[in-house]
This record gives sequence, C-alpha cells and structure tokens, in this order.
Amino acid sequence: MLSYFPIYNLLKFYYESKHSADNPRFCYSFWLRLLKYLQPYKHNLSRVAEIGTGHTTGVGLMALLTGTEVFCAFEVNKKKYNGIRNIQIFEAMVQLLKARTPIPDEKEFPQINIIIDDYSFPSDILTDAILDFTLNKYRLASLIRDLKLGNTSGSFHYYNNWNKKKNTFKYFDFVYSRAVMEHVDYPESIHKDISDLLKTDGLLLHDIEFHSHGISNLWNGHYFYSPKVWRLIKGKRKNFLNRLTLNEHLEIIKYTNSEILDILKRYKEPGNINHEFFNKYTLEDLKIIGACVLLKKSEFSNINLNLNV
Repeated sequence: MLSYFPIYNLLKFYYESKHSADNPRFCYSFWLRLLKYLQPYKHNLSRVAEIGTGHTTGVGLMALLTGTEVFCAFEVNKKKYNGIRNIQIFEAMVQLLKARTPIPDEKEFPQINIIIDDYSFPSDILTDAILDFTLNKYRLASLIRDLKLGNTSGSFHYYNNWNKKKNTFKYFDFVYSRAVMEHVDYPESIHKDISDLLKTDGLLLHDIEFHSHGISNLWNGHYFYSPKVWRLIKGKRKNFLNRLTLNEHLEIIKYTNSEILDILKRYKEPGNINHEFFNKYTLEDLKIIGACVLLKKSEFSNINLNLNV
C-alpha cells in the first residue's frame, strides 16, 4: 500500500534490497559458468554489456578481470552507483582468481540457471598467460580508477536511464540480462532494444526467473492471482513482476532480429495446482523456476512489426 504514497519511491531509491551481484562468490560463479557454457561457440567477448545491474556490477567486473576490454552497465532506472562497494567486490574476485578457486556449484548458488558438468577452475580457458596479463598490477590499478568514477573513457562505464539514449550504444559482442526480464513492464520493447545493442552475429543471453519473489506462499503462486487482485498487489510499483511465462517470452523474442541458439531450463515441483489454471498455463509453464535463453543477432529480422503497440 505504501506504493500509493509519493515518498515511497524516494525511500526505495536509497534503501533498496541487495542484489545478488553484491556477492563476489556469486558473480565469480555466474561468469565462470558462463565462460564454460559459451566455450563451444568460440565467441569474442571484448565488448560486453549488462542490462539492469543495480548498484553493483560484480558479473561485469569478472568479465573485465578475465579479458573483456570494455564493459558497460546499463541501468533502466536511476540507481545510486556504489563505487566503494564495487571496488570491494572487485578486489575479492581478484583473490578468487589468483587462487584459481573452483567454481561455486548449485549447492551454494541454486538460483543460477547455468548448470555445467564440471565446476573445476577453467584453466583451459583462463590460462596462466591470460591471467598474468588481466591481473597485472598496472591493469588492476587502471580498472580501479575507472570504478571510482563509474563512467569514464576507460574500460568500465555505468549508465543510468540507458533506454532514453539507447541509440548511442551499439556494436557489443555480448549482452546479457540477469533476473531482469521478469520485471520489465514493456518486455516487447526492451527485448528489441537489447537486441539492437549487438553487432551482427553478437550473442545475447537472458537469465530469467519465474518464481513469485515472496509474493505468495507458493513459489509459483503469483500466476494464480486474478487480474484485480494482482493490480492491488502491484500498486504503483514500476517494473514489479510481469508474470510472463518462458513460452510468452519466447513468443516476444520471435519478433526481434535474434535467432534462438539454446534454452536452459531449471525445474521445480509445482505443488498442488487447481486445474482451472491449465486454460492459460501448461504444466511445464508452472514447473519452470528459471531459464536462460541464448540468442544470436541476425542480419535481418524475419518479421517487421511495431513492438511498442
């Protein structure tokens, strides 16, 4: 109910809950799993961007620590950039890399939707020669200077309200979103905008959560509220939950100039479900708790539609 009072949004700006990117081990695990997952594609990761980073950008910092030349953090809303915390996370991950720490697995971070077979340190990808270069003291010092400022002409860039100046940013090798696409109010437009950031043949990964985020006692209970009850629950909060299923996201993606390369799905038992909901959802819809969709930017779009309608 607080969302109906103007002061709520002001307080939320200063007292937002911590994002998973605030945990160095989580970011270390996510990025190294991603490197192993993308290895068969032999794809360049020189220019990388993340959509919806929040206050901290740990996964992007891991990208810089493992060879990415330029990382851009694109925040849809206005966020308070936390340079001090970013540096703390950065330094913690430097130590994890120097120690060749094994990748934290699904027992430690079950919410990561990238499941791999081998959680040993990827020494075949991050060789000693590569880490000697990426972790040398001069490069680290340069990156820390960039982190202090947040938006420089160097390797690290943090942008608020990127979608209002989206035409400025182009030609990334890899763009990803993590626990973002389930929150956006207009996913049709955002899916297309994110795809437009990529160069042709660039890769895009959406990591999407489908649980209720504590709104219901059931992990998938947010699907079962009537539209009227849901409007009351949502209040005036922007980018709350859009309640789209994985199949609905995939339908939207069809109308962008992106080719689906792979889909990783994480399942959980759906619990007792009233059969009346099967008119809208399949049983699989109600069992998917998280998924990653890997896409490739194509030169031409199959269908040209105005997705803002």
